[in-house]
Amino acid sequence: MSRAIAARAVLRSLPAAMRVVDQGFAIISGKGLLLSCFRATLITGVASTCPTTVMTQVKSAARSARSAALSAALSALSARTAGSAAESAAESAAHSADSAGRSDAHTAALIAIRSAAKSDSVSAALSAVFTDATAGTNGLHADLFASPLWPETNHIGHLLEFWESFSARPDPDETWAFWRQWYQGMLTGTPMEWDLQLQVALIDDAVWDQGAEAVAREIERIRAKFNLEQEVKQLKEQLLSLQQITATPKIGDNGGPPLNDPEDIAFQTDLSQIWQRVEELENEIDSPTPSIDKLNAFADWFQVFFVRAAKYLGAKADIIFTKGCETLGIVGTTALIAYFTVTTAAQNETVHSLPKAILDVFKSLAGG
Repeated sequence: MSRAIAARAVLRSLPAAMRVVDQGFAIISGKGLLLSCFRATLITGVASTCPTTVMTQVKSAARSARSAALSAALSALSARTAGSAAESAAESAAHSADSAGRSDAHTAALIAIRSAAKSDSVSAALSAVFTDATAGTNGLHADLFASPLWPETNHIGHLLEFWESFSARPDPDETWAFWRQWYQGMLTGTPMEWDLQLQVALIDDAVWDQGAEAVAREIERIRAKFNLEQEVKQLKEQLLSLQQITATPKIGDNGGPPLNDPEDIAFQTDLSQIWQRVEELENEIDSPTPSIDKLNAFADWFQVFFVRAAKYLGAKADIIFTKGCETLGIVGTTALIAYFTVTTAAQNETVHSLPKAILDVFKSLAGG
């Protein structure tokens, strides 16, 4: 709970670091300072939600993030200009990362309040921290992130302006695309999938050391793979549902026409093939060096299959419907609804989404 409160406290101060993204300091650029703040704060949030099985890795990442954020804070402090607020944000982020690697909940809570107190809007920031602490008495720390970051927006107009300016800043290479979406989600209480955030938190130190552009490329690769994994998961669920429908022996009794003609048999064969293809795709995704040629071939195969499946299911639904509703029992009605549901998904989503997800991984591996 302390980690969650600390993360949200520092999230409120991050716009001060966004403000200096185009500036330079003694030994670090504004981009570097902001990236350090983003990293440390994300890790703090992840540390409050991740499984205990990965906490050792998260703590290691937190130590590296703390060091980078403290270095950025010292560099900003030396500038003694607009960097003063950014220095506070970076120091707060460093302390939050420190709390992510500790088990001392009391210390982490104090760090959270200290972070808020360094904000330009002390009263509003402290009030928000205490609101989080009150909400956290039910023990559901993950639920804190489902609440808007600011309970009320009085006296924080300048911070919101910093964020809006950063959000609207030209970014042709999409260096900050992930971070904008991430912060917007935290601001409104709709955080990104925590599994995705965890993977970003565990990016190697060597990549972070290369700067914002290198991190953006790695995040693109991670997101492409993550999205593809979600598409494959959804496909497997649809296939299980579809197999149950087409294998139902009662369809053809009082539930509609039998599913044993040559087209049905051919479609069942297709289903058995697609399971094999799904397994092959999963193995390729998990490979340390996925083959671009294989991914391209998978995208083509699934595109053809889903078009063919949508055509078959559409025709089968029409046949059931033309038999007349009076012939449909409970099982038949359920099957009809399921047919239309799967057909719609195949036509409007899966036909394009899975091949697109494969091609996104392809592009991330090929460097865009």
